[in-house]
Parts: sequence; structure tokens; C-alpha cells
Amino acid sequence: MVDLHDSPRPMTVRRATFYFALVYFSQGICQTVTLLNQPLRMYLQDVARLDSSGIADFMFVVTIPWMIKPAYGLLSDFFPLFGYRRKSYLLLTNAIAAGSFLLISGVHSTQAVLAALVLTGVGVAASDVVVDAMMVQSGQQTGRTRLFQGAQWTALNVAAILSGLLGSAICAHFPTNGSAALRTAALIAMVIPLVVAVLTWFLVTDRRARMNVPEFKAATFSLFGAFKSLRLWLVVGFIFLTRFNPGVQTALYDHLKSRVGLSQSYLAILDTWFSVGQVVGSIVFLSLMSGKLSTKVSVTIGLVAGAAGLLPMLVITGKASANLAYASWGMTDMIASLALLTVAAEACPKRVEAVVFAALMSVYNLAQSWSDIAGSRLYDGLLHHRINPLVLLSAAFTAAGLVLIPLLKPAPAEDDAAPVTDPAPATAS
Repeated sequence: MVDLHDSPRPMTVRRATFYFALVYFSQGICQTVTLLNQPLRMYLQDVARLDSSGIADFMFVVTIPWMIKPAYGLLSDFFPLFGYRRKSYLLLTNAIAAGSFLLISGVHSTQAVLAALVLTGVGVAASDVVVDAMMVQSGQQTGRTRLFQGAQWTALNVAAILSGLLGSAICAHFPTNGSAALRTAALIAMVIPLVVAVLTWFLVTDRRARMNVPEFKAATFSLFGAFKSLRLWLVVGFIFLTRFNPGVQTALYDHLKSRVGLSQSYLAILDTWFSVGQVVGSIVFLSLMSGKLSTKVSVTIGLVAGAAGLLPMLVITGKASANLAYASWGMTDMIASLALLTVAAEACPKRVEAVVFAALMSVYNLAQSWSDIAGSRLYDGLLHHRINPLVLLSAAFTAAGLVLIPLLKPAPAEDDAAPVTDPAPATAS
């Protein structure tokens, strides 16, 4: 069982590590940007007949559930479902995800596909938030936070690599049938949250809990106090600026397909190269930067690497150069992302760390989605399908974050948020 309230036996820690990794593996398959990424884009381009701007708008709506992650944490922490804070939410959210993928496999309307994908996003994003809460609490109780996080990110990246290969095979099998490709990918994705739900039933035990209204009010008051902090808003602006990369998503896919001549199936292979680069980037960060350099130095290196990693996109002429460009982009983007995550974690004030961190990650996701819309608008309009100016603009936005680094400061040991009572932890026990 995932039962870490008391001093754990080694097997208990191993089971918890397995479960946390399993949920992140599910994310690596079920997020819209992984297994479904290329089949969905193929469907939107060939069946729904959307241009780059239309696809970017569609993808923005799909990612909205990832922009409201703090809401899932508040629900799980303060409003028990059927008497439980964790297990019942995990069962429900994974059931929603599986059912929504099944719905996608049977609908023939773009609007219905959009609605179903939003539901999958709710299921996967909410499951992520609940499991992260379990992981943080379990890590505090056992001192194994680094083990748990390492297992989670390794599982997610392995799943992303597999998703790229599988998505490529699906697109190659249905080269002229975007509907069939999307249905096949959705049916495969449906299986994973079902497995998570079944193992949740057997592996996770949770203490019964009741809604604590005074505690919820006190935490809400502290949260409002935290967001009055100028220091925190500087971090919000910094994250938004450095993640606003117009041109490196939907517009780039269109450029590679229509101008470079890469097939839909090979575009999915590029997603795999990007994931491979991310694995390398995470290893570089953990082995050479984490715990060895100051946060400001790490962020400086991350932003320089992130901006430079976009430049190989300017010289893509075929498969080989595209492979190298995407692997380089994945590696440098991961280094920059982990550096930004460090800034976000250090900016979180005491007592409301989880909700503030989830809010900062929502800003992170919002910046990426808005940048895709802005880049696609420019690509279809003012730039007349020229990708190079967008790549340079994206690199410039990332590098612009260097100006704000001297202003970044970690949260003080005693934050000025209003004090709250020390509640009993709502944990998976």
C-alpha cells in the first residue's frame, strides 16, 4: 500500500515510488502534447481544415484545464469526496480521463472532440495535482522526495519517447485518414488511466476526512495575502516572459510539413527526439547544476541555453537537421525549465506553498498557450508563413528574462501572509 504516515518499511517506499511513477507515466501518454499530438494535428489540418491560427486556438482551449491547477488542489485539500481527500479524487479523475478518450474514439464532430479533450485534460491535470500533494507529503515524512521526483520525471520522459514513436506509427498507418489516426490514439490512451484507477484502488489507502470550513477560510486569507507580494508578482512576470515563445509550436509544425516537406508521421518522430533531448537536459541539470550553483547562476545558464537552443530551427533543411534541432531544443528547454521551476519553488511563501506553486505552473502553461496563438497569428498573417522571424522572436523573449534575474528573490523565512492554524495533514496514509 502507499501508506507512509508511519515510519515506512523499504517495500512501502518502493510501492509508493512505483505508484507515483505510474501516474506520471500516464501523463506522458495521455497529455494532448504527447501520444495524441500528431494524430490530433493531422485531424485538425486534414479533416477539420483548420489553418495554423485555428489549430492554435483549438489547442489553447484544450490546455485550459492545465491553467486552473490550483482549483484542483483546493478541492482535494479542503472538500473531501465521499469522505476522502485523495483516493476518491484519483479514482474519479482517472475514470473521467478514460471515459473521455473513449468518447473521442466515437465522435465525428470537431466540437465534440474539443469537449472530450477538455475533459481528458481535467482528468489528467487533476490527477497530477492530487498525486503531487501525496508525493510532497510522503517525501516530507520519509526524506525520499528526490527519489520520488526522479522516478516521476523519468517515467514521464520515457512515456513521452514511447508516445512519439507510437504516434508516428499511427500516422504512418493512416497517412490520409486523420479521423482513424485520432480514434486509434484515443483508444490506446484510454487504457492507461484505467490501469491507474485499478491500481489506485489496491495501492492507495486514505484516512477519512471531513470538510474543515475554518481551515479553508484561513488558508484562503493567507493565499490572498501572499499574492499581494511584489516579489511574487515579479516571479510571475519572469515566468510568463521566458515561456512566451511564439512560433515554436503550431507554426513550426506547419513550416516543417509544407515548406521542408516532412510527413505527419515523421513530425511525431521529432517529438521523440525532443523527449530524448529533455532526458539529456534533466541529467545535465541534476548532475552539473542542481545543488552546485546558486539559483541566479542556474537561471542565467538556463535562459542562455534556452534561447540558444532555439536557433538550430533556423537551419532545418531535412530529417537529419530536424532531428538535431529538436534534440538540441529538448535538452536546452529542459535545462531552462528546471531552472524556472527552482525559481518558482523558492518564491512560494510558507503555509501556502502547494497552491502558489500550482498557480505559478498555471502561468507557465498559460504563457506557452498564448504564445502559440500569437505566433500562429503572425505566421498566417504579417509574416506570410516565414518561420525564421518567429524563431528569433522566441529566442529574444527567453533571453529577455536575463534582465529580471537581479530582481528575483526567494520567499523570506517568515512570510508576511496572515497566520493560519496548523491543520492536521490531509494525506494519503
